[in-house]
Amino acid sequence: MAHFTLQDLVNFTQKESKMVEEIFPTVVQEEEQQPSESALRNILNYSKALSVRKSKNSELIKMILN
Repeated sequence: MAHFTLQDLVNFTQKESKMVEEIFPTVVQEEEQQPSESALRNILNYSKALSVRKSKNSELIKMILN
């Protein structure tokens, strides 16, 4: 049976904490990701082409006007 000291436990815990921090960082990266210009353009163009109207027979009618 192996014998471990309190210092062994402290060392193990510190190493484990470092590994967990590497895998799951708690600090937010300084450079935040942002959508590309083409993605923004596509979303804006879609919103311009989308038409949603109320209907007497149905609740809403959704149409793409392209």
